[in-house]
Amino acid sequence: MKIIVKTLVYRVYSYTISFAILWLLTGHLPKAAILSLVVELIKILQYFYYESTWEAVATWHSSLASHLVLKSVLYRVFSFGIAFFLFSLLTREVRTATEFAGATEFAKLFSYYAFDRLWRRRLTQGQKKSL
Repeated sequence: MKIIVKTLVYRVYSYTISFAILWLLTGHLPKAAILSLVVELIKILQYFYYESTWEAVATWHSSLASHLVLKSVLYRVFSFGIAFFLFSLLTREVRTATEFAGATEFAKLFSYYAFDRLWRRRLTQGQKKSL
């Protein structure tokens, strides 16, 4: 259940970032809203899958559990591929898809890291309060 909540919270956070960047790139509010929405809805599954996989691997190989930078970079690489593919389908323009995916995923590299740090801090504080 924790991963589902984290997935939904992150997707709202991520949609906001995607929307802002696409609006700046296109200058067209409806286009930015639609592109962001379509991509973010599909990425709900991607994010859930990635978080579940990372948690399973980190549990199995405990040294990975603390590597937020590695987790963030690997997720962004995976996410760029998905975003590029989706933007290519939606815009039918490789250059535009590259710009959109590159800009949104680069910005999210840092935001994903920050989000994950805040999420962990929130969980740690919640565990301390329950003790």
